[in-house]
Amino acid sequence: MPDWRINEKYRKPRRTKGTPFYVERNYYALGCLALSGICWYLYELWPSTKKLKQKLETDKFDYPEGLKMKIKHIQSGTQGGAGIEGLLAKAREREAQKITKEGEKETSWLYKIMTREPDL
Repeated sequence: MPDWRINEKYRKPRRTKGTPFYVERNYYALGCLALSGICWYLYELWPSTKKLKQKLETDKFDYPEGLKMKIKHIQSGTQGGAGIEGLLAKAREREAQKITKEGEKETSWLYKIMTREPDL
């Protein structure tokens, strides 16, 4: 609520453009951007980063089977819908093979508790 003793007619607009603070703020922002760029450049020059990039390019990482399926699922979702059906069929075949290898698929403890008959 404005004070009745202050004449709004003579009040100056508050602007930061052209003030020393405005210039200092720009220098600070430029320094932050430059520092982050230098840190990124040094990280890229780091030898262990180069080795990591080479391993990523040559696919030397061994991912677990579940993670590989997730990666393929995500990639097929971005490429189109035709690839996802093939991946789902392969996943169903793998599950069927696991069941036949182990006999009967093991159920989780939560499923066992939820499907158990109540004691009367």
